[in-house]
Amino acid sequence: MAFNIVKALISFLIVIILFGFWNDFINIGFGNILIMIVITFTVFCFYILGLMFGGYALFYKRIQAFLGIITYVLLFFTNITTPIDALPAYIRTFSYMIPITWATKVIENITMNNIVWSDLGMLVVTSVIYGILGVVVFRYYIEKAKDRGNLGHY
Repeated sequence: MAFNIVKALISFLIVIILFGFWNDFINIGFGNILIMIVITFTVFCFYILGLMFGGYALFYKRIQAFLGIITYVLLFFTNITTPIDALPAYIRTFSYMIPITWATKVIENITMNNIVWSDLGMLVVTSVIYGILGVVVFRYYIEKAKDRGNLGHY
């Protein structure tokens, strides 16, 4: 995972240089570093989600329909396609438990030159919680699949 993050950062820098965004990148300064940190935490969260669903897939095998639903839940409940303020209160509470929501808020604030440190802190906290939860869920489903004998052809 760390190698993929380093590859992504190098690719990001190459794209900035090739497309002539280097001056814009330098002018924003500290905000760019924060955006790169936020993107790193966001990539980490997606890896963890993949780990959780990977364990789930090893046990249940056919989860394509479920993953399609999860994709739409993430799109609509994480401030990507729908503003958080437009959601009902009970969905908003659920939405704030997803690290990607905090990532979009932090990136939006940074691009408006308004760094909210509490939002960045919540991103880190939810990412760590998701990291621990992802490893626990993956190990649980691996053990369950071993006990059931589902890993014979992997």
